Amino acid sequence: MIVITRIVEAITFDSEDPAFSGEMTMVVTFEDRDGGTEVTILFEQIPPGIRPEDNDAGARSSLEKLAHYVEYENGSSSWAETRN
Repeated sequence: MIVITRIVEAITFDSEDPAFSGEMTMVVTFEDRDGGTEVTILFEQIPPGIRPEDNDAGARSSLEKLAHYVEYENGSSSWAETRN
């Protein structure tokens, strides 16, 4: 079994406005913690037009949606029915 401890992803923003274009790097690390897994996400080289707090809010929103999806995948409810 291969245990993944780190994922690095390049995210490219394509915009006519140079402040919102460029490549950002997202580094996700996984560490065993007290019977669970601690997930850390680091963003590097965020384009200057994207405020760090907006990037943080977007990442948190995506993680909340993922958590909701995973919870309902294991239950009897359909994620599509409850996401509104």
